[in-house]
Amino acid sequence: MYDQTADFYHWLVTDIPVNNASLTIGIASPSLSSSLGISHLNSYFELGYGGPDPTPHPIATHSYLFQLYALRSPTSLASGQQISTVLSAI
Repeated sequence: MYDQTADFYHWLVTDIPVNNASLTIGIASPSLSSSLGISHLNSYFELGYGGPDPTPHPIATHSYLFQLYALRSPTSLASGQQISTVLSAI
């Protein structure tokens, strides 16, 4: 989950199994994210989902984006990678 207004990543997960058709309530918590895929560091430098704490923006409201990519093969990344490493791998 990416905040386009603040250039801030709230949640990064790779290697979600192809047979996973939905997200379970609470799946973004660090303890459950591993059952979804491989969790990586968000902009808070934490694993799992880091909720929004938006400061008022002088020009625009915050806009959140969910990006899902279907890759030909797994990324082979270990858990806890930095944002730049994850983005380079996809």
